[in-house]
Amino acid sequence: MRKLILLSFAIFIASISNTFAYQSSTLRPSMGGYAGALVNVNAYCNYIGFQCYFDVSAGGSAVAYESGGTGTLIGEHIYNLYNSNTYSNTIYNYQYWGTIQMYMYGASTDYATLFWD
Repeated sequence: MRKLILLSFAIFIASISNTFAYQSSTLRPSMGGYAGALVNVNAYCNYIGFQCYFDVSAGGSAVAYESGGTGTLIGEHIYNLYNSNTYSNTIYNYQYWGTIQMYMYGASTDYATLFWD
């Protein structure tokens, strides 16, 4: 009986965690330089998004787009002292996403994140 209760509880927790699960990949430049990554989503997603943050004392740029198929731009931001140091964009469209290309230029305290579900 004890094993059955533990098994039921484990299945319940697993089902709850899958409900709120999403995936992400974060990119950080090394010591004030460039960074690039290919992210293999390769799935149908309810949404896909891109966000980035830049240290307020430095400038930089970040971009994410699908590198195959449609070439859809997910997000792009150029930071300087005249605009916001944060950016976020989400595409809410159930569709297939293949390989996503991410690039970033900035300080080592900057980052860009691709997230999807």
